[in-house]
Order: sequence, then C-alpha cells, then structure tokens
Amino acid sequence: MDQLKNLKNKKKRSYKRTNLTRTTSQTLTEKEQTDKEEERIRKELEEKERIRKELEEKERIRKQQEEEEERIRKQKEEEERIRKQQEEEEERIRKQKEEEERIRKQEEEEERIRKQKEEEERIRKQQQQQEEERIRKQKEEEERIRKQEEEERIRKQKEEEERIRKQQQQKEEERIRKQKEEERIRKEEEERIRKQKEEEERIKKQEEERIKKEKEEEEIIKKQQQQEEKMQKELEKDEHKENTNENDTENPNQNVEKITLQAPPSPRVLPPPPKNLPPPPVNPKLQKEEEKIQEKKEKVINYDEKPHLRFETEEEESLDDVYIWKEPNDSESNILLADKSEIKAANLNKLIEKLTSQQNYGVTLDTFLMTYQSFTTPKKLLTKLIQRYHVPKTQNENEDEYAKRKKVIQIKVINVCTKWIENHFSDFTEKILKELHEFIDQTLAQDDKLIAKKLRDTVIKKQKGIDKKKIIHESENIPEPKVPKNIFNSSLSLLDVDEEEIARQLTLVEFDIFSQIKPSELLNQAWSKPKLRHRAKNVLAMIQRFNDLSGWVSTTIINCDKLKHRVRVLTRFLKILEFCRQLNNFNAVMALLAGFNSSAIYRLKFTWGEIPRRQIEVFDQLEKEMSSDSSYKGYREALKGVNPPCIPYLGVHLTDLTFIEDGNPDFIGNLINFSKRLQISKVIRNIQQYQQKGYELQPVHQIQQLLIKFKNLGETETYDKSLKIEPRNADIEDIQ
Repeated sequence: MDQLKNLKNKKKRSYKRTNLTRTTSQTLTEKEQTDKEEERIRKELEEKERIRKELEEKERIRKQQEEEEERIRKQKEEEERIRKQQEEEEERIRKQKEEEERIRKQEEEEERIRKQKEEEERIRKQQQQQEEERIRKQKEEEERIRKQEEEERIRKQKEEEERIRKQQQQKEEERIRKQKEEERIRKEEEERIRKQKEEEERIKKQEEERIKKEKEEEEIIKKQQQQEEKMQKELEKDEHKENTNENDTENPNQNVEKITLQAPPSPRVLPPPPKNLPPPPVNPKLQKEEEKIQEKKEKVINYDEKPHLRFETEEEESLDDVYIWKEPNDSESNILLADKSEIKAANLNKLIEKLTSQQNYGVTLDTFLMTYQSFTTPKKLLTKLIQRYHVPKTQNENEDEYAKRKKVIQIKVINVCTKWIENHFSDFTEKILKELHEFIDQTLAQDDKLIAKKLRDTVIKKQKGIDKKKIIHESENIPEPKVPKNIFNSSLSLLDVDEEEIARQLTLVEFDIFSQIKPSELLNQAWSKPKLRHRAKNVLAMIQRFNDLSGWVSTTIINCDKLKHRVRVLTRFLKILEFCRQLNNFNAVMALLAGFNSSAIYRLKFTWGEIPRRQIEVFDQLEKEMSSDSSYKGYREALKGVNPPCIPYLGVHLTDLTFIEDGNPDFIGNLINFSKRLQISKVIRNIQQYQQKGYELQPVHQIQQLLIKFKNLGETETYDKSLKIEPRNADIEDIQ
C-alpha cells in the first residue's frame, strides 16, 4: 500500500512537471497507462499479501501443532510423574504397613519379654530371702574352698617340687644302682660261666661214668643171656630125657605135669562211666524264676540311682503308679506350695496337672521340659499326658461347664506335646513315637482333625529333619579368611597360618560342639558319673577339647629346643589368646591360660622374659578377668557385657549346676523338689542363649584339620623336657 501511495505522489509531481502544452489526448493516454500500471501493481501487491497471509497461516498452524505436541508431551510427562508419585505413594504405604507390622510384632515381643521379666522378678522376689541365705553360705563355702584350693595348690606345688627333686635323686640313685647292678650282673655272668664250665666238666665226668656203667651193664646182661641160654639147653635135655622115660614106663597114659612160666596178672581196669545219662531233675518253678531274673538283668535301664528311678523295666515303673485322674486333691502328701502361686515340691501327677491347668502355679513349660528327665522318663510323661487328655466328667457339673473345662485342659495338653516335639525331639524313641502316632490317629483325630493334622505334620517334619534347630546368621558381610599360600600343601603347619585365622577356625570348631549340647546332658551331673556319661557326650567332648587345647599349648612350646623359637611360638599363642577374647570365645581363652599356667610352661623364666611388653599386659589382663576369685566374678561380669555370638567357659556353669545338685535334695519327703529344677533351668537357659546365634566366619577345612587332632605329650614328659631346655639355676648364657 505504501508503494502505491508513493507511485501516486510521483505521478502528481510528474503532472506538474509536464509541459502544459501537452495535448488533452496525450494526457488521457498516460492516465490510462498509469491506471493499468497501478492496477497491475495493486494485484501484485494483493497476491504477495495473500501469499504472506498463507505463509503466516501455515506458520501459525505449524506453531499450533508444535504447541499441541508440546502440550501432549507435557501431558504425558505429567501423567508419568503422577504415575511415579502413585507408585512411590504405594511403596511408601507398603513400607509403612511393614514398619507398622514390625513395630507391632516388636511391641508384642517386648510385651512378652516384659511379662516374662515380671514373672521372673516375681519368682526372684519370692525366693530372695532363701537365695540370699544360700548365696551367703555358698560364698562362705566358695571362700573356704578357694582357700583350701590355694593351700592345696601350694602344697601340691611343693609336693611337685619335692617329687621332682626325689625323682632326680631317684634317677641318680637308679643310675648308681644300675651301675652296681651291671657290675653285679657282670660278676654273676663270670660266676655263671665258671659254674657252667664246672657243670660241663661234671656232666662230662658223669657221662663217662654213665658210659662205663652202661658197658658194665651190657657185659652183665650178656653174661646173663649166656647163662639163660645154657639153662635153656639143660631144660631141653631134661625134657627129652623125661619123654624117653615116659615111653618106657608101665603106665603110658599117666599125665605128667609140665612146668610152664606164667605172666603176672594184669592190673584191674575200671569200666568207663556210662554215656548219655539223663540230667538231674529240675524244679520248674525255680527254673522259671531264674529265667525271669536273667531277663530282668538284660532289661535293666541305666538310670541314676535315685528312689524314683530304681525300677528295672518301664513296665515295672507303672506298677505302683496312680492314674492321674484318681490322684487325691491337693494336700501335703502330694504337693507343697512356696506361696499361693508357686510350687515348691509335688509328685508327677500334680506337676502335670498344674502344668495343664488354667492357673500356672509357677510350673513353666520350658522349665518342666528342660528338667523332667531328672525325675521321670519320656515314656511315662507321654502316658501321663494321654491320661490327662481324657478328661472325665465330675458330679454336679453341667454339660457347658464340662465342655469348657475339657477344652481348656485338652488344648493345654496339645500345647505341651507340640513344644515337647519341637524343642526336645531327641527324647522320642521309636516305641514312644509309635504310641504318640496311635494317640494322634485314634484319639485326637476323632476330636479335632485340624489339630491332629498339625501335630502329625510337626512330628513328620522333625523325623525328616526339616525343622532342625537352626543357628541364626544375620550378617552377609562374612570376613575373607586369611589363607596362607601353601594351604593345599601337605606340609602345611599352624606356624604358616595367621594368628587371627587360627582363632577364627578354633572358635568355629568349638562352637560346633557347644551348639549341640542338649539340656538333658546337664542334668544329674551326668558328665561326672560313670553310669550316666553316655547321656553327656557333647559336654564330655567340650571338656576333652579344653584339655586337648591346653595340652597343645604346652606341648608346642616345649618342643622348641631353641630359646628364640620358644619366644616366637609363645608370642603367637598370646596373640591367638587375644583374638579368641575378641571373638568372645571364653572357653578357648581359659584353655590357653591353663596351658600357659601349667608347671612346664610357667617356670620358663627366660622365655617369658623375652616376650613383648604389650603381650604380657594382655595376658595379665585376661588372667585377671578369668580368675576364679569370688566365684569367677570377673568372668561373669564380662559375660554379661557381651552380645552373641559367644562361647562361654563351660566349667563355671557346670560348677554352678554341681552346687545346686549337691546343695539341694532331689526330693522333699516323697515329692519331687521342683524349686531345685527351677534353679537348674536358669543355669541351662543361660547356656542356651549363647547357642542360638552362630559366628559369621568362613570355615577353612585344611586349617580346622590341624586344630582337631593334637599329638600332645604327657604332663611328666612335658615337665622333664622343660627341665632339660631350661635347667634349674641356669644362666642365660647356658640357654640356647
């Protein structure tokens, strides 16, 4: 449009500049041409404007499309963001629910622990006065025993020194005696040779005399034979003459008596005794009694000799037994209460009755199942539980009351059976399992098929080994073992292995034994009684392991003839001791300390004098911690302060059990002393808490094989070698 206006202005100016003399026709022609030109330009401009608008419209449409695409893209991103937010929200809600569930379970567990602690606190308070008195007496007894042990140790040490001195003196005397004996033997040998020569000379003479006599006898015999022959000839001549005379006599038929020589009569031989004689008559009654006695001898059960267990067979055990529902009501003849809610002593029927009743009476299921084998057998317990399950109806009891009471008792009995199977399945022999299956299939299945199935599945799982006791392993970050380069070499020795790795593998070997100890092994001091040792194989294995480990320490050090080698080996053992303490392996710590304090190692003053100061400080600290003073007070405090995994020093806990067993009677009158079993169960439970969590360490088979079997020297041999490598009153220059 602007171009058109400019063009018009140009035309106006051109009109003014034109010559006025132009003609009108020329003016008209130019105007037409100008109009045409203007029309053409106008059309061109319109066409350009149209094209521009089309382009603008296309550009606008393109931008709209791009904006629409951008809007759609943003919408999709928004939808994706919203979807992710929803997923995050769902995940947050799921985690929140899991956290709430975990908190709920934790609260339930805390509530259970709190109730359990309250129960234990209640029991503790009820027994506090008696316990304090017992502890006081026990402390006095321990102090007395400690003093006696100290005096005994000093006395034994003096006796040992005196014995060693006497041994040396005896050895010297023996050496002199041997010299004298050798001299005596030499003289005796010379005397024997002299006598032998004389004897030979005498025998030679005797032989010559014998030969001479034989010749003389032969000569005599020869002369006798000649005389006999001569006499025989004369007899023959006489016979011949007599025969000739007989023929010439008047009585030819007359008999003439002949002289004949007769042999002397043979001695009388007695006839042999008659064979296949019938046996003497036997009284059939006596024979049957002897057979019964023999059968009983073959069936004797190897129980500790206690009044309640002195029966020969399980059948005889039940002869004098009372059916559980015929047990009289509570009285001093069958139950004694420490207070209204705790049993002090009772017979077996009353213990099972209170265990399966609504009120607890202080008879906790764990305590009962842990200690019942100290006063009865598994077979009898199962029999009593089956009797208890069959609840009879009492007089003046309506159907609703009877059904409710019956249900409660039966559920309690099933709970006892379930716990018994889950935690003490090794108590069940094939005979007892058969009886249990009969009870489940014939009785329990008729009352409640679901409960019967659950109980049967529990038994089957335990039989197949599916539900074995599992040791908890929480961490996944197991440290890499420190394996030597020659691990697969047959010449591998413990001197090639790092001290920390030895402590780790030693701990794994000991925990494998410790974790298998069952509660029944800790009852009736089975580990110390020959008749019951078969019950405590894992406890005895731990004791043997302790002795082998302490013997290994002393033997390995003593076998080093040179001082520098002994110092190096002893330093390694002290480092192993420190690592064992870091692993909370108190049993190995005590065994190593016992090896260091043996008379053969303790006296090596030159070897101990070369040990680094830091190792000596660690040794002194651990020796103080594991000291037996005040009934192992340092060890008990250290044990309370550690978290599993841990291997306690078993000797202390066995001593506690011995004090309880010896200081409390098994029976109060004819009743089972259950308060004693409560004390025993506390000690056993204290041991069991360290069996649950295992060590997060990787076993190395080659190293463990070196730590399982030790070739140890005897105490006398070890001490003799100790005197040889570091003699008494020797100087450092005399020691290699």
